[in-house]
Amino acid sequence: EPAEPSWWQKLLGFLKLGKETAESEKPVFEKYASVFNYIHQDELQYFDSLRQLGIVDWDHYFSPDLVYEKYRNPFMTPIDASMKVFGWHPYWMGDAYKGYQYKLLTHVAWFAYNLDPATGSYTNPEVIEEWKKTELVKLAHTDSCKVLLTVTSHQLAGNKLFLDNAANQQRTFVDSITLLLKLQEADGVDLNFENLPAGYEKKLSGFIRRLKDRLTADGYLLTVSLPKLNRYKDPKN
Repeated sequence: EPAEPSWWQKLLGFLKLGKETAESEKPVFEKYASVFNYIHQDELQYFDSLRQLGIVDWDHYFSPDLVYEKYRNPFMTPIDASMKVFGWHPYWMGDAYKGYQYKLLTHVAWFAYNLDPATGSYTNPEVIEEWKKTELVKLAHTDSCKVLLTVTSHQLAGNKLFLDNAANQQRTFVDSITLLLKLQEADGVDLNFENLPAGYEKKLSGFIRRLKDRLTADGYLLTVSLPKLNRYKDPKN
């Protein structure tokens, strides 16, 4: 029986198929929508459905050897020593962070603080409680690896609501996230906004600027993760 194709083989095949049918009636952003969905976003939705189970036992759901083989890049080459190397620790991986080789990373982000757009606070208090207790920050700092707290906001309506309310929700958010950074002596925030409403680019930029000013004043870093393509904006404009 033939072996199951690896994730990268499936992706290459998908891209080849898309190239061959580039003149079809579907716009590019619909045809390649699944390519632009980040692995973490898909897994976040899945593990949020298991929230009642608490922090998932990593060993129960995954074999590290199988995970490595699944995501191994066959084209891997060494990178320049001056490059920044980011890693993410999704909350559902439990205490798997105790086995990470932080010396291979420059930054690692805890995933994630799920933004409540109506209040500026978070929607996943049990995950935030784990952040307050985690030893990840201490272990990473031992190998000079900086630690960030990822903030996610993936809903179109939620992003619109939050970005329309700079005076209230955004102020609450900045106060909340700063407190969590101080509690763990972490190094900054990794902002992960997806599904931005069309025409909201300036509002998002303004929010990022205000957040950066506040974080920089307190000695924190800010990184921003954005999708390559905004499916809610006309790709021709």
